[in-house]
Amino acid sequence: MKDVALQNLLARTMLIGVAIAALVMLIGGTVYLFHDGSQPVRDHVFSGEPLDLRKPADIAVAAWKGNTLSLVQIGVLLLLANPFIRTLFSVLGFASQKDWLYAGISLLVLAILAVSFFV
Repeated sequence: MKDVALQNLLARTMLIGVAIAALVMLIGGTVYLFHDGSQPVRDHVFSGEPLDLRKPADIAVAAWKGNTLSLVQIGVLLLLANPFIRTLFSVLGFASQKDWLYAGISLLVLAILAVSFFV
C-alpha cells in the first residue's frame, strides 16, 4: 500500500467513523427527546448512570430492549472506538509497507489505547 493510499484510508476511516457515531447519537438523542423529553429535569442530585449503561454489552442489550439513552451511549462508544480502529489500520498499513519502525510505534499506541479503553 502506498503512502498516499494509506493516508486516504486513515482519513476516510476517521471521517466515516465520526459521521456514523454522530448519526447514532443524533438518532438516539432525537428518539430520547421524543419519548422522554417532557419529563422534569432532576439534575439537582447527582445519581450517575444507570447500571445498564455502564458496560458495552449491557448498553447493547438495553438498546435492543428499546432504552433510548443506550442509543446515545452506543454513539459515544463508536466515537471512542474510532481512534482504536484508525490505529489498527495504521499498524496494518505500515506492516504492509514493511515500515517496521512505524508499525512498531503504531502497535505501541494501539496497546496504550487498548489498555486505556478496556481497563
